[in-house]
Amino acid sequence: MYKNIVILGYKFDLLQLSLVVTTTIFFILLGNWQLDRLGQKETLITKIEQSLINSPIQLQKDTEIYSKVRITGKFLNDNIFLYGRRSATKEKDGYYLLTTFVSDQGQKFLVSRGWLGQSTKDNFIALPNKEKEEVIAIMLPGEIKRFFIPSNDIKQNIWFTLDLSMAKELYKLDNNSYYLMQITAKNLPQEIKPHTGMYLSKIRNDHLEYAITWYSLAIAVLLMYIIYNYKLNLKYT
Repeated sequence: MYKNIVILGYKFDLLQLSLVVTTTIFFILLGNWQLDRLGQKETLITKIEQSLINSPIQLQKDTEIYSKVRITGKFLNDNIFLYGRRSATKEKDGYYLLTTFVSDQGQKFLVSRGWLGQSTKDNFIALPNKEKEEVIAIMLPGEIKRFFIPSNDIKQNIWFTLDLSMAKELYKLDNNSYYLMQITAKNLPQEIKPHTGMYLSKIRNDHLEYAITWYSLAIAVLLMYIIYNYKLNLKYT
């Protein structure tokens, strides 16, 4: 038999109490982590909203991520199709088109130009624009592959995660710390629906709901055990 301890006149099974306390603390820590993530996400959203309002700045080596920048150069013919849904369109499933772009200074970047539906992807041909153009864009970080997301299919050129290290190696990019999301609709292929800066500022921020869930679970576990143990004490009194 496991040892019992007495608290405020009630007996508690030491092993059960230890498990309940450990579980409760674990849920509380998860709630605290979600609150921390909430603060980070709010700061990020504020920064993006401010960038969308600001005038674009010339892209430099030390330009901060999420800045609104301008860059002049030419699009090349290297394209990436990144799978992604778009709820604002009639056809939900489709791909984000990312194209390599070489600046006037000879630097090579990856630019997300817009979105096209799955039904038009197979017949889509993106010809490089020979004309020099200015692109207004938001600097965004790459993505980290999640466990449940399929691996990128390089042969079919279908990407499920925007792995910038992989893109840098394949397309000889100058950096793998960010890509550019074009928010101007100039010279886009007809099939491409342009990005709008508005949805960038509507990033999901449901960390408060998650925090409340974890705190609620902590309270529920503790209360259920207290009630269970109270009834158990009455039974053997």
